[in-house]
Amino acid sequence: MNKTSYIIETSNTYDAAGTKLRKVAYDNSGVLISRTEYIGGIQYESLQPLASPPLATDLKFMSTGEGRVVKEGSNWNYEYYHKDHLGNTRVVYGYQKQVDEYKATMETQFSTKEEGQFYNIATRRATVFNHTTASIDVTAPDKSAETNGNTSKAIGRISEVKETNEFLDLLRAKVYNIQKKFMALDIPLTLEEFKKEWFGVKEKPKMLLEIYQEHNNEVEQLIGSQYSKATWKKYHTSRLHTQAFLKHKYSLMTLM
Repeated sequence: MNKTSYIIETSNTYDAAGTKLRKVAYDNSGVLISRTEYIGGIQYESLQPLASPPLATDLKFMSTGEGRVVKEGSNWNYEYYHKDHLGNTRVVYGYQKQVDEYKATMETQFSTKEEGQFYNIATRRATVFNHTTASIDVTAPDKSAETNGNTSKAIGRISEVKETNEFLDLLRAKVYNIQKKFMALDIPLTLEEFKKEWFGVKEKPKMLLEIYQEHNNEVEQLIGSQYSKATWKKYHTSRLHTQAFLKHKYSLMTLM
C-alpha cells in the first residue's frame, strides 16, 4: 500500500497526576495529521490546529461501566467488554456494520482479485459443466470450479489438504495390495474376504481332531445313501485311536 505521509513526531500532554490529556502527530512536513483529546472517559479527535479551537471537535466515544459507546454520525453504538479475572479485556461485543464479501466466481475478468483471496483459483478454473446463472456482475459466465469429486483428491494448499491427500494415497495403496495378493493366489476377492483383509481379521485355525470330527459327522449324515454304518464306525474308531495316541505321545490336548 502506498502512503503519502509518514509520522515522524508525536507529542503527548499530561496533567500533574500523570493522566494523558492530548496526543498529536505530525507528518514529515510538520503538518498535523492526528489530534486526540482525552477528557475522563471521553475521547475527541480532529485535524484542527491546536490553537483554534482549544478542543478537538469530533466526539469519538465515551467509556461506560460495561464498555463504551461509539458515536457514528447521529447514532450511538454500544460495545460491551468481557474481561478476565485480572481486568483485562478479552472479548468485545458490539455492532459491526461492515460486511466483507469474498466471492470466487472463477471468471477470468476477476482473476486478479480472486486469486489474491483464494488458493488454487487458476489451477481449478474449468470451462466444462458450467451452470452459473448470469448476474449483474457476471453477465456471461463460462467458467466453473473443478472440485474434489473430479480428481478424487482434496484441493487447496493448507496442511490439512496435504495430509488428507497423503491419507487417500495410503488407502489406495492398501486396496491395491489386497487385490494383488488375491490375484497372485488366484483366489476370488469377495466383499467378505476384502473386509477380513482390510480389518486384519484372521480365521481361527481348525485343530486336527476338529477336522476329523467334521468329516465323521458328514459321513454319518450320508449313511444309507453313500456310506454304510460300518464305514462310519471305522472312521469313528480311527478318530478315537488318533486322539488317544496324541494324548499319550504328545499330551497335546489342544489338538482335540
